[in-house]
Amino acid sequence: MLFQKLTWQDADCLRSFLPFLTGRECDPTPGCLLMWREYCRMEYHTDGDSLFICLHDDSSTPHYALPVSRDHAKAVDRLVKENKGSGPICFTTIPESHVEMFERMYPGCTVTLQRDYSDYLYRADSLVTMAGRRLSGQRNQMSQFRRNHPGWTFDPVTPADLPAVMDFLNEHFILDPSVDPVKRTEDLMALDVLQHLDVCPLSGGMLSENGRLFGFAFGEVIGDTLYVHLEKALREEKGAYQMVVNRYSAMYAGDGSVQWINREDDNGDPGLRKAKLAYLPERLLNKYLITIP
Repeated sequence: MLFQKLTWQDADCLRSFLPFLTGRECDPTPGCLLMWREYCRMEYHTDGDSLFICLHDDSSTPHYALPVSRDHAKAVDRLVKENKGSGPICFTTIPESHVEMFERMYPGCTVTLQRDYSDYLYRADSLVTMAGRRLSGQRNQMSQFRRNHPGWTFDPVTPADLPAVMDFLNEHFILDPSVDPVKRTEDLMALDVLQHLDVCPLSGGMLSENGRLFGFAFGEVIGDTLYVHLEKALREEKGAYQMVVNRYSAMYAGDGSVQWINREDDNGDPGLRKAKLAYLPERLLNKYLITIP
């Protein structure tokens, strides 16, 4: 099986496998794969009705994602047989729904929860309405933003808006010396995405007032789920982040066609974990590292 480096030129190839997506995890979506392709040193191989993704860690050890396929068991078994005799084979971010399949096929495998990569899945109507006592804090923050910025608007990002959005990302995040280096790496990946929206399947919305930008979000809708791949807002502006979360959700889920919103994982960041839990996810989409000896 010959793997090749994943590049922006492969966006159409990734999109061709959308009909085979069966879960709501973010990992196999085109936007997620393209954004993280360099950081995870992704390679891919296609064979008929299967898309195989190989990621490499800092020691260059290959880890395989769950193949995007009509037949997961057949595709996984092919990978295992291809790697027979070369030592243990590792599968990463395997959805909870497929753990039993691995355990049945490979009784000696080890299964480890990857909590840092668990996706936060929300009911769309919850983020759109922010209803209920437990979300009163989010509503209060939004009310404060509206009072402080009575001329606010939240609009779709057009090609003409992109330079301002990228300037905002550079000024307040990438070039900010106080930003953690790991987060800056993610911000640079976000900038790369914004520079390739001609091929990347994302659409965005931005929060502003009289030309001043306060935040933005970008994602993609697949089936009944909105996958939010990018979210940025000025933390010093009270309520800006809550407004971006709420208004972006309403932009794509307000008509009822989108039932779920996946805001991805927290990557083990304590602050981000607290913030994502504060919006009351319906559930966590847990993922697992599976090693087959």
